[in-house]
Amino acid sequence: MAIKKKKKLKSKSRGEVVPVPLSMADAFERGIVLYVKMGAPGFLTGIDTDNVDAGDVDPEMLRLSKKTLDCPQYKAMKSLHGQVKKFLRGRPLPVPRYLKSSYFIPDEQVEETVKGVEQFIHLHDDEYLPAFLRVYRDEKARAKERLKALYDESDYPSVENLRRACYIRPEIIEIGTPGRLEGISPSLYREQRAALQEKKAEAMQDAKLYLRDICFKLLTHLHEKLAASDPATGRPMVIRKSAVENVEDFLKFFEPRDVNKDVPLQGIVEKIRKNMTGLDLETVKHDEKYRASMAAAVGAIARDLGALVTVAPRKIRLPKVG
Repeated sequence: MAIKKKKKLKSKSRGEVVPVPLSMADAFERGIVLYVKMGAPGFLTGIDTDNVDAGDVDPEMLRLSKKTLDCPQYKAMKSLHGQVKKFLRGRPLPVPRYLKSSYFIPDEQVEETVKGVEQFIHLHDDEYLPAFLRVYRDEKARAKERLKALYDESDYPSVENLRRACYIRPEIIEIGTPGRLEGISPSLYREQRAALQEKKAEAMQDAKLYLRDICFKLLTHLHEKLAASDPATGRPMVIRKSAVENVEDFLKFFEPRDVNKDVPLQGIVEKIRKNMTGLDLETVKHDEKYRASMAAAVGAIARDLGALVTVAPRKIRLPKVG
C-alpha cells in the first residue's frame, strides 16, 4: 500500500510550494483531540409544490418550505449550541482533517475546556431541553392552528424521540496506529504510522495558519473601524467594544494555543500588547490625534502580519468579529 504524497500549500501571491515539516507532528503530543457533536431536529421542511396554487408559474422553478415550529424554548436551546461553538472557537484549535467539529486542546487548557463543555451539557440537559419538552405539545397545537392545511403530523417527532434527538455529546479521540497491525504486517504498520505522522503535521500546520488568520482578521477589522469614516455622515466609524474585546481574548488565550511555538506570530503578539495596552474607546471617540495614532499602529502591525498569511491554508471557518 503506497503512502500518499505529502500535500503542498501554495502561496497566494507567488505560487511557492511550501512543504509541511513532519517535525510539526510533535506538537500533537502536547494536547488531546476533542470531538463535540450536537443534535437537534430541524423544524423547517419542504412543501410539495403540486399542492400549491402558483398560477401559471412552472412548479419546477419553485422551492418552497414551511416552518413547522416557532418556539422560543427551541430557539434558546439552539442558541446554547451556538454558545458551545463560540466557546470552543476561542480556546482549542479546530482540526477538521480528522472530524468535523473536532478540536485540538493544548494540555494547559484541557481541564478548563472539558469543565466548560460539561457546564453547557448540564445547562442543556437540566434546563433548556426540559423547558422545550414542557411546551412542545402546546407549540405543536399552536403550529397546527397557524399552518392550517399545511399542517402534517408526520413533521413532528414524538416527545421521546425528540428527547433523544437533542444532545451535546463530547468525545475524546485517540489518534494512533493500531498496535495489532504491527504483528499482522510490519511493513503496513510502518506505512500507516508514517502517514499518520504526516497527517498530524498537516493538522498542526492548519492550526498554525488558523491562529495567524484569526489574528489578521481581528486586526484588520479593528483597523478599518479606527481609520475609516461613515460614507453617509463623513464621521469616524463607530467602534464596538467587541472589536477590542475580541483582540484581548485572542491575546489572553494565545500562549496555550501556540502549540507550534510560532516565533514570527509571537513577535506580532508582543507588538499588539505593547500598542494596545490601555486602549480607551472613549478617548478614541473624542481625540482625533489619539485615534489616528492607534489606527497607524494597528495598521502597521496588520501589514506585518499580512506577510505571514500569504500562504493559503485549507478553508477553515473563522469566528465572526465585530
